Amino acid sequence: MGNGVDQVLHGTSRVVPARVRSAHDADHHLELLRWAAGLLPPALREQALAELAQTDLAVQAAPHSAPRFPAGAGGGAAAGRAPVADTVAALRATRTVLEGDALLSGTPTDWSALAAAHRQEPFDHEQMRALVGRPDCPDDFSAVLLTPWDDVLGNRVSARRTRLSEPVRRILLASSDRLRRPLLRLLVTVDDAADTVRRARRLDLLVRAVDGFDHHHLHESAAFWDAVGAALRELLGEDRAAWERAALLLPEFPGTLRQLAVVAGRPPTPPAAAPTGRPGRTAPPGPESEAPAGGPAVAHAPDLRVLAHAPAAVLVAVLAEHDDAPLARMAEPCTRRDRGRVREGNELLVPLLERIRLAGVPPRPLFAAWAAGSLFALPGAPRVCAWLYGMNPSLDRSIDRRSSVSATWRQEIAAGRPPRPAADDLVAALRGAAGPVEAQLVLEGTCGTDRTPWPELVEAHGAEPLPEHVVSVLLGRPGFRAELASKLPARRLQELAGQNADIDRAMLGLLPEPTPPGNLVHDNPRFTHGVLHRVRSAGHLDDATVLRSVRPASAALGHGRALWPRDPLCEPWRAACTRLFLDAAAEHGPGLWHLLAARLPTCTGSLPRLLTPEPHDRTLLLLHRRLTGVPVSDPGTAALLDSYEAELRDALAWWQEKPVEGLRLLPDRAAALVWLKAARPLLPRVGWAADTARPALATELPVLLAPYLQASDRCELLVRITETAVATAVRVGDVLGEAKARGTLGIVLMELGRREEAVAAHERAFVLMREAGDVDRQGRISRNLGTALMELGRHEEAAEAYRRAAALFREAGLPLGEEKARANLAEALEQLGRAHPATGAAEAAGSA
Repeated sequence: MGNGVDQVLHGTSRVVPARVRSAHDADHHLELLRWAAGLLPPALREQALAELAQTDLAVQAAPHSAPRFPAGAGGGAAAGRAPVADTVAALRATRTVLEGDALLSGTPTDWSALAAAHRQEPFDHEQMRALVGRPDCPDDFSAVLLTPWDDVLGNRVSARRTRLSEPVRRILLASSDRLRRPLLRLLVTVDDAADTVRRARRLDLLVRAVDGFDHHHLHESAAFWDAVGAALRELLGEDRAAWERAALLLPEFPGTLRQLAVVAGRPPTPPAAAPTGRPGRTAPPGPESEAPAGGPAVAHAPDLRVLAHAPAAVLVAVLAEHDDAPLARMAEPCTRRDRGRVREGNELLVPLLERIRLAGVPPRPLFAAWAAGSLFALPGAPRVCAWLYGMNPSLDRSIDRRSSVSATWRQEIAAGRPPRPAADDLVAALRGAAGPVEAQLVLEGTCGTDRTPWPELVEAHGAEPLPEHVVSVLLGRPGFRAELASKLPARRLQELAGQNADIDRAMLGLLPEPTPPGNLVHDNPRFTHGVLHRVRSAGHLDDATVLRSVRPASAALGHGRALWPRDPLCEPWRAACTRLFLDAAAEHGPGLWHLLAARLPTCTGSLPRLLTPEPHDRTLLLLHRRLTGVPVSDPGTAALLDSYEAELRDALAWWQEKPVEGLRLLPDRAAALVWLKAARPLLPRVGWAADTARPALATELPVLLAPYLQASDRCELLVRITETAVATAVRVGDVLGEAKARGTLGIVLMELGRREEAVAAHERAFVLMREAGDVDRQGRISRNLGTALMELGRHEEAAEAYRRAAALFREAGLPLGEEKARANLAEALEQLGRAHPATGAAEAAGSA
């Protein structure tokens, strides 16, 4: 991939500790599977979530996915419904609005009971603030709480952060001159902006609130100024002088829109001299009933945001009279960076320039300089840029970049340029084109809109790749040949996603790896989600094809989880994923989610591929179904356990990187690791099933699994398996099996710090192993017993155990074991103060 994509995908500037990254990655993949489980019907969903909670992935994610709130604080199903009387009493006991918020967010709210309690005895001020700030507070109760009006209580409505209902809006608009800016912003929505503008009591406060919108609320900001313009067109008509005065006064006008129209429609009056001889303020014009009590503060230049909505004749006349300097002052509210956040990107200039263009104003380099810093993802932007193309180098470069990835932009810009004559040598003309717009003009002048000499272009591209911007233009032509995109860097493929079915398929195979080194995996879905959204919005591929093409599977799940419910792409994607998971659940039943949790973090295939188990996964699935009580016709439990044991031994051999040539049931080490992860939650049940169907496997499991589970830090699981093995060996009278199981148990208990239990296990194991007559294992158990005794400070007993171990190893003909036992004995004797370690070793040799 290109360097730019590598930086986006792998985030090389961030270094994250491996343990933290592992927990984050595991939590990310676990959340993806929980989202998928949420697509299923209730019964299957609960079964899937229960399986996921038992997986190794859930254990690995635990450090990162700890509950964010104390147990019982949430309002979910587990929280239950508190008695109404308790809720009312608890609310009355709160003393701050934060305490009230915490109580109401963690308790299912019975609003009728709270309203009745308030009628009987009103809640105090802080409790009412907590109630009125809740987004689910009913309208009638909100009206009761907000009447009579209280500034502190009323401004608390801003905590809802949701669209206001009409009754609440009416109450707030009646006191809009006393609202804080966050609450005023809730009154300005795309649908309600016109009503808010007409009923607002102070325009200056409303303008300041709208100026504080961030770029996520650009549509609300544009709707506000559109509403202002529409209202002023009704009130001022084509009175040019009134429009100029309104544009001068509005941003700081402390009155209503109708009062502004009255003031703007009168000729300006000179300021009256102050009685003290100092310069005075402008006297408030008109009667008190028609104008605000205080004179408006006058801006230094008319506001272009107002003038742009004037009738075309007025706008053309005003702009024609001014050169660039006055126009730049008019546009300062949109271009100056030290005021509202929206204006930092000049976002509002694009719709204003579109209105100026539609009015018939000739283009100017100043307009092009404004557009060069604007966001282009706005309605009308291609037409504005086509109008201004060629007037500003920075704007032209931006237009060329956008035109290379957008056929709409390219065609809009080209439509405004003079046509080109047909070229004698099309390939040479395309190679000489300076950018995508010129390449579009060359193609249209030579080939029209639907005829393209693809064989000639493919041959030329094979000999020497065509420029990237030429290939970008060719992508928008009917019959595009995929060979032309083969040499584009991944950076360009990502930019071009959504233009062509072939390029979309190519892009879907270039999404990030599921676990990129050195980065948190959940930093990548922002990139993949954007690509998938672009591909699906274009509609060249249906969702079924996208699901088959997108890799890895985590990208498909992450895209579904990231979609907003109101996004039109959300429901079709959920439906397509739901069908896949329902089919997989019906075919494979219980155990599927264990397998998915093991495979997803390393899966590089598509989602359908993830949901199709490998042949070596069949035994695990069948065994899981049988052990969870789901009927399985064939094979029987014993046969399944035979297959399971063979696959387990093969997986462990791969894990130890010592595969057995005649036992290759799993294709490689990666598949073996996935198999072991999927098998891990099933291990206790396998031990129980083997207790009756295959006792030998039950007693052998701890010995087989001890190295793997210890290395995986799953000692508690190994204890459970070993205890089952001990019980099985006792039941069937397998002395050797019981001895081996108890010896393993002693080792694991030592790792867990349960030393007294470890000593007891080793002592019993030694007695049984002596009865079984295995001298080698007697020596190992005796040495392990000595280590446990040393940890407890019982050095005399430890020395005796080491002495015995050395003698047993010598009897078994194992000199290395004997040497290690002697070294341990020397350490024990040193702790007893009997000899220096070297002397202790000699004593050990002599006594042996």
